[in-house]
Amino acid sequence: MEWIAEADKVEKFLISLGVPDATRMSVMSQVSTLLARAENEAVRAKRDARAVELLGRGRMEAAEVLGVAPSTVYKMVHRSRKFSTVSR
Repeated sequence: MEWIAEADKVEKFLISLGVPDATRMSVMSQVSTLLARAENEAVRAKRDARAVELLGRGRMEAAEVLGVAPSTVYKMVHRSRKFSTVSR
């Protein structure tokens, strides 16, 4: 959870600027939520890319390796291709 260290840096910066407590807490809540969401998306993208790699070995084997249901493998592959920045 590297995002926690980043959130601490932001909070220290806000404290150094003299931002009032209530405002700082509100901002920190939003910053923490955004950073956690970004980290979750990065983890999901890595798993989706792994699903694309494993699909060549078969849906059932990919599901076993990833620890998901076989139908989920197709969802992961579709999501990976949908958000891929590489042109085909």
